[in-house]
Amino acid sequence: MANCWTELTRRDCASPKIELNSSSDAEQDAVDLSGDWAFSGFSENSGGTLGTLTLAKDATHLSLNFIGDYTKVDFAITSGATTVIGHT
Repeated sequence: MANCWTELTRRDCASPKIELNSSSDAEQDAVDLSGDWAFSGFSENSGGTLGTLTLAKDATHLSLNFIGDYTKVDFAITSGATTVIGHT
């Protein structure tokens, strides 16, 4: 099964601007989040078909679900005025 970027789930009322940037080169795919977000956790279902990457900014948590077999090392997270989550 090919890996795919999928649904974004917010766990509270904070609403960061989220942009999905995709190109024909899969290594350039990225998610851009407004604000300075930090890695909080990663989990994968038992079948290895869905990974959830969780980021935190103060008391706000944001979960991004990815269809496919992922681990935390599959993502490059660069925080700043815009946080960029790249797929490596």
